[in-house]
Amino acid sequence: MGVTIIGVLDIIEGLMLIFAGIALFVILPILATHPEEVGMQANSFEFQLLTSLLGFILAGVLVALGLACIGIGVGLLKGKPWAWKIAVTLAFISIAINIISIVVHGSMSSIPGSIVGGIIDLVILYYLYRPYVKAYFGKTVESGTVPPTNPES
Repeated sequence: MGVTIIGVLDIIEGLMLIFAGIALFVILPILATHPEEVGMQANSFEFQLLTSLLGFILAGVLVALGLACIGIGVGLLKGKPWAWKIAVTLAFISIAINIISIVVHGSMSSIPGSIVGGIIDLVILYYLYRPYVKAYFGKTVESGTVPPTNPES
C-alpha cells in the first residue's frame, strides 16, 4: 500500500513538473516582452536570468525531471530494484536540500516548508528501508523476515 502511494505521488509530481516546464516555455516569451504583467521588474536579476538561455534550459530541465519522476513512480509500482535505489537517493538529496535551505535562507516563510519536506522524506526513507518493502524490491533481507514477493525484479 505504501509503495503504491509513493509511486502514485511520484507520478503526480512528474506530471506537475512537466506542466510547470511547458508553462515556463510558454510564459518566457511573454515575460520577455511584458515583465510588468507577471509582476517583475525588467532590470531585476531574476528577469535577466529567466529571459536568457537559462530560462529555456530551466524549462527543459523541469520537463526532463517530470519524465524521470513518472518513470520512477512506475518503477516503484512494478517493484523494480532500480526505482528503490533512485527513490532512496532522491530522498537523501531532498533532506540535504531542505537542511541547506533552512541554513541559507533562514526566512520564517521557508523554514516550515523545509521542515515538513524533511519529515516527509524521513518517513519515506523509513518506509523504504522496512524489511518487507526491501523484499518487495528484491533486496537482501535478514533471516526471519518476509521473503521476496516480486520474482520479476
